[in-house]
Amino acid sequence: MSALDWIIPTARRIEADELTIGAGAFDVWSVLRGDDDGCSPFLRSLFALRPRPATDTHDAIVLDAPSDPQVLATQAPGELVVGALYALGSRQLTPVAVRDAYAFLRFAQPGHVKVAWAMRLVVASEAITRVVLELRVDATDPASWERFRREVCLLGPGSHRVREALLVALPHGSDAPAPPPVREPTIHPVLEGLEGAAIITAALLTPFLRTRRERWGVPEADLARRYPGDELVETPRWSWTHAIEIEAPMARVWPWVAQLGADRAGFYSYEWLENLAGCGLHNAEGVHPEWEARVGGMLRLHPKVPALRVVAVERGRHLVAHAPADERARAEGRPWASASWAFVLEPCGSERCRLVSRYRAACSDDLVTRLGYGELLAEPIGFAMDRRMLRGIKERAERTRPHPPVGDAGLDIPAR
Repeated sequence: MSALDWIIPTARRIEADELTIGAGAFDVWSVLRGDDDGCSPFLRSLFALRPRPATDTHDAIVLDAPSDPQVLATQAPGELVVGALYALGSRQLTPVAVRDAYAFLRFAQPGHVKVAWAMRLVVASEAITRVVLELRVDATDPASWERFRREVCLLGPGSHRVREALLVALPHGSDAPAPPPVREPTIHPVLEGLEGAAIITAALLTPFLRTRRERWGVPEADLARRYPGDELVETPRWSWTHAIEIEAPMARVWPWVAQLGADRAGFYSYEWLENLAGCGLHNAEGVHPEWEARVGGMLRLHPKVPALRVVAVERGRHLVAHAPADERARAEGRPWASASWAFVLEPCGSERCRLVSRYRAACSDDLVTRLGYGELLAEPIGFAMDRRMLRGIKERAERTRPHPPVGDAGLDIPAR
């Protein structure tokens, strides 16, 4: 358990970014942390991330950040947590002094917002270190959170870009030269979308491989199993069962699954390709607890496509969405369709799990409905997009999982 997990255990918003640095952990720590008498320019810049007014009205909240971060916990050279407590005023957020981490944790007076940043170092080798920046935000009561979320543009793509810029331009915090960043290669969204289009095209041209694609990542023995939601479409015209193993516990994967939806976190798939089809979505890079799916909610795939209703949720284990058939149309011989989509998490040990995506569809025999819900077109598209979605969830869950501490130093939380 990291210090940040203890200081803000139930954050309403979590975001994380990371960068690989070509230097040892102690060298990176000295640059980022600064000397014992204060904080490095890097930490001051991180702490000075300010909410921007959401509107131009006089009621928009403006944050006047304190000049020095409040260090709540340190673990050299593993983790450092800084935080701030703000009172919601009529036109601004007023910084509130907190004595220590214990006071920060226990503070529960309504009308306040808690913000904490963690800088965590993860050893990849003697000369390679990963720097993880994690931001958590919470409020002392639901009304304060709603007002803060509505009136302040603190998070989202802008916040991510600022943290990313800070990581790329790591400042000199000591006399030692700043270590050169070693960034993992990224693919431009358009090029990634073209990759998805190529996979779809290949699938369209190889219908004889459909059976293999429909069970991607799933052992033969598991195909005959019953999964949550199977009873909703008992005799599907076609279906897929895709799966992927993730190096993270189920509890860390679940939040990424629970916020799926075109109107929420997107589908972590080929975003450019989906938006070319008019989905109008943005794949989230952080966890948004307020987006978590609940029974009765809707799983939206496209603005012009009927949404699936969430019909079953076992938190941390599975989510099932369903679009039932129009039974009257079915009885009258008119076009109809029914579909279910289940996301199931299964443990593979204490720190690993498997995520299963199971889609089942049935429809009438008319050509238009079969093109929309049958395997001819839907299977190639579904295979490419679903496979990328599972990999997108895997990437995010593994990137944000807690890491073991660096070195033998123990956690240093300021004494009460």
